[in-house]
Amino acid sequence: MSFESVKFDSIQRVAKKFTKITEDNKNEFLDDVQKYNFSKVLDEIIKYILESKFEFKDVNAIILVVSELNQIYENFHKKFFENMKKAIKDFLDTIGKTPPKNEEDEEKRISKKKALFRLAIEAFLYGLFTDFNYIKDILIQLISLKSNLFQDFPILISLMRSFGEQIFSIRPTSIKKLIKDGDFPDYDLNSHLNLQQAEKYVEGFSSFYKKRVLIVLGEEHKNLMELEKKNYENLKKLESNNEIQNEYQKKRQIFTKLLRLTRAFAEIMDFEPPELAEENIIRLEEGEKIKMVILNFFFQTIKNFQ
Repeated sequence: MSFESVKFDSIQRVAKKFTKITEDNKNEFLDDVQKYNFSKVLDEIIKYILESKFEFKDVNAIILVVSELNQIYENFHKKFFENMKKAIKDFLDTIGKTPPKNEEDEEKRISKKKALFRLAIEAFLYGLFTDFNYIKDILIQLISLKSNLFQDFPILISLMRSFGEQIFSIRPTSIKKLIKDGDFPDYDLNSHLNLQQAEKYVEGFSSFYKKRVLIVLGEEHKNLMELEKKNYENLKKLESNNEIQNEYQKKRQIFTKLLRLTRAFAEIMDFEPPELAEENIIRLEEGEKIKMVILNFFFQTIKNFQ
């Protein structure tokens, strides 16, 4: 293969650009791979890619560029895989040693972890490595008892939304309904795992959903209902306690987030959605303030007398 003749320092400058691969500019990098001889800076390119602040949405672009490099340079995939594994391990070790400083820091950690795990899965799907056990280990981390449900569950959902059908032959509930109603043509599933293998993994996800996610959701719901009653009594007082109101709002946000995630996961995996009491809202006027309180038990009591 013939490359454009340029000085080594120029090649180094081009190599440094690999810190900024995105979906929008991937063609520029694909052209550079064909144009320049990067044989002496392959280690640097791998380092630049893995140390860059790439986002989840740009992972496919990165893998396309890496795959193109692998077509030209012998054993590039082996170097990339080993360095990728080390980058993921180092990142997990780092965040495992110290808790997030604040909510913003926690979101950054989740985003980085999600992007790294997608990088690993797409590298596998593009044939840059063939050991599915590494992907299995990643997924086990996300559903194990040691995992942080509020940090790892969103990552699992994003990965399953992107690769559930491609790897495990999973069709979301909404897609199944469209096919059943004749609004979407049926199609064959060409997943990586055979049907028997896929079913075993789906059973594992189902067990995680029923024995962990739904149990935690039920506990959060129960705690929220108890706090709602406490907050309702608090709001009836002339001088209500702000600490109780703040505690209720915080608990409400946690529960709402978990409920949203649970419903999303159930849809993607075609599991039964969570069953919780319907929520109704009433207003309590206190002077010029209008306060919103959720009173499931109140409306349920009325229904019982109808």
